[in-house]
Amino acid sequence: MSNESDFRQFNPKPTWNSRGGDDLVEGFYKPALKNNCNLYQRMSGFFTSTSFSHVAQEILDFIERDGKIELITSPNLSTTDKETIEQSVDDPEKLISEIFFEDLKNDLDNLKINFAKLLGYMLTHNKLEIKIAINKDRKGMYHDKIGIMHFDDDEKISFSGSANETSAAWKFNSEQLEVFTTWGGDRDNVSIRNHQRWFNRVWQSDVDELEIFNLPVAVKDHLLEISPKSDEEYMQVMEKIKETLGLASKKPKMGLYDYQKDARDKWIENGCNGLFAMATGTGKTFAAFSCMNKIQNTHERTAIIIACPQKHLVEQWYEELSDYNSGMPEEDKVDFSTSVLCNSDYPKWRDDFDKILDQVNEKPLGYSEFSKNNFIVFVTHATLGKVGHNSFNEKIDSIKGLKKFLIIDEVHNITEESSKTRFREDYDFRLGLSATPDRHLDTVGTDIIYNYFDKAVYDLSLKEAINEGYLCKYHYYPTYVELTVNEAEIYDDLTTSIAIIEQQKSRGAYHPEKGEFDPYLARAQLIQAAANKLDKLKEILTDMSNSLEQTLVYCTSNPSLGFPKGAPTQLIEVQKILSARNIVSDSVTWRDKTKDRRKILRDLANDHFDCVTAVRCLDEGVDIPSVKLGIFMASSGNPKQFIQRRGRVLRKSEKTGKTHAKIYDILVTPHIPDEDNIGTVRERKLIANELLRCKEFASLSDNEDVAKESIGEILEGFKIPYETLTREWITENIGKWTKDDDDYSPETETDYSPIE
Repeated sequence: MSNESDFRQFNPKPTWNSRGGDDLVEGFYKPALKNNCNLYQRMSGFFTSTSFSHVAQEILDFIERDGKIELITSPNLSTTDKETIEQSVDDPEKLISEIFFEDLKNDLDNLKINFAKLLGYMLTHNKLEIKIAINKDRKGMYHDKIGIMHFDDDEKISFSGSANETSAAWKFNSEQLEVFTTWGGDRDNVSIRNHQRWFNRVWQSDVDELEIFNLPVAVKDHLLEISPKSDEEYMQVMEKIKETLGLASKKPKMGLYDYQKDARDKWIENGCNGLFAMATGTGKTFAAFSCMNKIQNTHERTAIIIACPQKHLVEQWYEELSDYNSGMPEEDKVDFSTSVLCNSDYPKWRDDFDKILDQVNEKPLGYSEFSKNNFIVFVTHATLGKVGHNSFNEKIDSIKGLKKFLIIDEVHNITEESSKTRFREDYDFRLGLSATPDRHLDTVGTDIIYNYFDKAVYDLSLKEAINEGYLCKYHYYPTYVELTVNEAEIYDDLTTSIAIIEQQKSRGAYHPEKGEFDPYLARAQLIQAAANKLDKLKEILTDMSNSLEQTLVYCTSNPSLGFPKGAPTQLIEVQKILSARNIVSDSVTWRDKTKDRRKILRDLANDHFDCVTAVRCLDEGVDIPSVKLGIFMASSGNPKQFIQRRGRVLRKSEKTGKTHAKIYDILVTPHIPDEDNIGTVRERKLIANELLRCKEFASLSDNEDVAKESIGEILEGFKIPYETLTREWITENIGKWTKDDDDYSPETETDYSPIE
């Protein structure tokens, strides 16, 4: 292998430690395998049927270039298995076979059986050879952990360390590797020779302390039997593996729905400016891509800026544009050849942006044309608004001679203040996307959005989307709990504090200090974490026979004044309730890394979990169509949030065939008054606002009568008429709803941390 080879440019560092932040898979294992490795010799403490799941694409490429794996391993044994094999002098092969087949039975999503088919294919085509090592004295287990990767010109990489050849070891356990290369000097070469000699001795059964078996006949015969019998069948197995692991590209149908084309055309008719007010889950993103295509086809040189509220949505837009292009005829595709992602996950985005600017602003010396004419920017709302030296807006100022197109996803998140640096007048074309463009209790902010984007050029309501079959039908089950006596007293005290602040605000006399106690936030958190919600959740689970699947539970991890300091949060209590009922769950919060959140949601979609609890996330833009049950335990008072969360549950799923969903909604009500009392004005306003949302949810459900009956006691107790209940009725009969009545705060309204 020459010094100029691509492989030597990989040049792995000598020590890798996952606890120190090293990604063993992405940083070492994948690059090493795909850099023309032709023989992989591995000694591993144990090996599972899904051992190669973390490098599925690399193994596919490895097979296609005729690579081979020689594996020395031992079975992944439980304590009972170890005791049995220590006593099994005559026939350890039988036990090894039994362990293998038992492992295949525990295969909820067919991942293990598909990997077994892959192993069978490799055995059939002489691309895999497995030997089993067991200590002759049966005391302890074989646990050598060495790997040797062979390349052209007798170049090698060897490694040793704590990682077994399992997905968990490479991806999740705390592991360390020492890595050696043949071009790394004398010390490295000595280590590689020692590793190679030891591997050869074990492979050839030349170690007195070890007993080496070929793969048990029963296991080998089974693998050969289920092995793909043709290249086509082999590719089908690989596609199933990649689909289960979330590696397969989505393949949308060719073309757009008629309503998406209609939205695009109306936007063009309005001078390429406007809002798409389309229900969550109806394909606003693909309609926007079609607008991008038209702009690129109409104008020779373009810069398209796509802004999303959160970093994981920036990633999702980037990926969905690839999916869009893969399912569209050539004339409808978007030029995606030059792009940059701008947020704090990409610390070099400024340098990458500058390189693109050099290509689009200046013609190469001696050339009459620019080297680049189109580029796309994916950016967070936070970064979009940055000004000053080397900021995002300075980069936009530097674009010369290109038509600029701004797309803002979830545009309702842009406030009056934040619009000042985001709604630039020099964007030639503008598109705002939202299921709910109107800002809650903010007419000034709403007017700014509509003034900038002119108007909503296309509306698609939830009712229309359900009736037309774009979204699932659903059953809605509202239920309610009262505040405890202690919570009610705290609620009244906080409400009094808020009323005083509102009076001070009206006189211009309110000047809070940084870090001052916030009664608005405290009251919102009190409602979200109301203690009786936990008992109500238990009732719901009991009614469902403690059986959940494809479920999202929205809850809170905020502290509440209703509980002693240091008491477990609602999230922790919910997880305890689920665990006690043997419901397998995991949790995602707004603090989790994007890649971790995606893995958990992918595992939910593949039935690895029954349920995922969500805290301040999974509201906007996240695509999880497999979910068919939502339980709303904690939400802000902002109707936008409820609408977004409902949309998460109502997406259709071609994979699962889902066409129907269920929503449980746990409300909080003041103490229901006696027959001769209708409650205070504030109590009636609070519950009337909740009931108005319930009515809207129920009116579009398949069980409105049942939903109405569920809240009948509240309607009667507070003398609120269901049939005529509207925002206008509340204003005329109880009082105008204002922000001091709302149980939400800036924190709970946005549901995301405003990070770049």
